[in-house]
Amino acid sequence: MKKFSISHEDIDLIGTHGQTVHHQPVAEQDFIRSTLQLGEPSILVEKFNCPVVSNFRSMDIAAGGQGAPLVAYVDSQLFSEKNKHIALLNIGGISNVTSLSDKKTIAYDCGPGNMMIDYLCMHFHKQPYDKNGFFASQGQINKQVVDILLKDTYFKKRPPKTTGREKFGKHFCDELLKNYPTILPNDWIATATYFTAKTIVKSFLDFLPTPVDRLIVSGGGAYNQTLMEHIVQLLPHTKIILSDGLGISAESKEAVYFALLAFDTFNRKPNNLPQATGAHKRVILGSVTYN
Repeated sequence: MKKFSISHEDIDLIGTHGQTVHHQPVAEQDFIRSTLQLGEPSILVEKFNCPVVSNFRSMDIAAGGQGAPLVAYVDSQLFSEKNKHIALLNIGGISNVTSLSDKKTIAYDCGPGNMMIDYLCMHFHKQPYDKNGFFASQGQINKQVVDILLKDTYFKKRPPKTTGREKFGKHFCDELLKNYPTILPNDWIATATYFTAKTIVKSFLDFLPTPVDRLIVSGGGAYNQTLMEHIVQLLPHTKIILSDGLGISAESKEAVYFALLAFDTFNRKPNNLPQATGAHKRVILGSVTYN
């Protein structure tokens, strides 16, 4: 706000997704379908003196959906193009895609995005992420490990589907490090980076109705040069651009989207996409806390 000279009085409405600390979209063993995002809206209401929309996922889950991916609704509003197959790929901790074509709209989580790469960078180099894909560029890809990882049942499951830290987080990485103790640090990061690219592209080939004409990439992973080079090589006939070129920076896309979701919620407009989340009906996402 200081950077762009915005005062508290300029803000009419805030949409806050919060920090996901648990997401269990499908009941498994002792776990019921549930989701939890931290971030208390009352604090923001008191600070900014305006309504705040939060807790976006729960209503979709209550309506039988998986509470994700939520950005697919905004993708379909902003980027659909007649007679073109446009895909929007967001590479955050998890990678997710929205496919927009004349046939139908499909959205799902591809698999890990930066999650494994970040964990390995912290584990080996005490760095929170692989800036520009430098560590990955210094290592050798272990394609045998990649082939084994691609056999995970998540990648065979058809959309709608979502995943998270519970699947591909610390426990997943620690198990790999234990099972393959001779792989060198940067070789691990190179392997995880290539694996991430393969899961994205494999999901396109397995689940999308036609080849993608244009792929719009956002999220922190869009700035990982090594990861992006893999994706470009694996999709040689697809035009790939960053969302920056369309007026939404790759880093801020989800913030923009949750502002738009909040606007619809505040105006009582349904804003989930059942074909993306699996919900049995359109619902209004989020809870509104008033000043």
